[in-house]
Amino acid sequence: MARLTHSPLVSVLMSVHNSAEYLAGALESIINQTYQNFEFLITDDCSTDESPSIILRYAERDDRIRFFRNEENQGLTKSLNDMLQRAEGDLIARMDADDISRLRRFERQVSAFEEEPIPDVVFSNTRLIDKNGDPICISWRPSKKKIVDLLGQRCYIPHPTVMARLEALREVGGYDENYWTGQDHDLWERMKACGADFRYLPDVLLDYRLNPDSVRAESSDDYWFKVSNWCIWNRKKWCSLRYIDRLTWSQRATIFTKLFIPHALMCRRG
Repeated sequence: MARLTHSPLVSVLMSVHNSAEYLAGALESIINQTYQNFEFLITDDCSTDESPSIILRYAERDDRIRFFRNEENQGLTKSLNDMLQRAEGDLIARMDADDISRLRRFERQVSAFEEEPIPDVVFSNTRLIDKNGDPICISWRPSKKKIVDLLGQRCYIPHPTVMARLEALREVGGYDENYWTGQDHDLWERMKACGADFRYLPDVLLDYRLNPDSVRAESSDDYWFKVSNWCIWNRKKWCSLRYIDRLTWSQRATIFTKLFIPHALMCRRG
């Protein structure tokens, strides 16, 4: 396998749609990485908020940022494929507009690609944060072998933590544009079928935000109920009690009941 030699070595891909509330924090977390040999491709997918002006402001200050704007809303999958075609680095790093990359994320991941055998995909653990940026809990994941074995049933690979070889992504045709969501799950399954080497770094390299939009919360009560459930699903049951005073009485009863149900039983019942 060819060594990684291009400069910039890393192409960071971010698609943005109405993310003004969290965007500056996400951008800063990439720009301030300890590893600096990257280009930053950002596509605004027809935002109607202040997202484009925020991106433009950063692009004017940092010439590593390559800013694109879709004339009509294309969705994440098509935007990512467009940026894959434009990318110049050997490695592709994903980032979402509402998350926060830890400052040594790229340094740790690039180091993994310098080890033999060179992996195709490197991903990490995450810490969950709430809509205000406050910590919730560390995500739970099984062993690397089980993560790969379970692809097609459950996906434990957080998309915005991934760094992958561009050549390996292109060999499987990139993202399948038939998928509006779940495009990453499908991609990992196809790469696994082609014999890709996945490398799991158990370090927390990204703060993954439970955005009210992404968890489909219909109300403030509903949002905090979903946050409580995420604690339970991530085997941090007692953390769910932090939010108990923000829940309705029926939601509280549900959370208290789940505290005494074994995790394996909840998984079997979905």
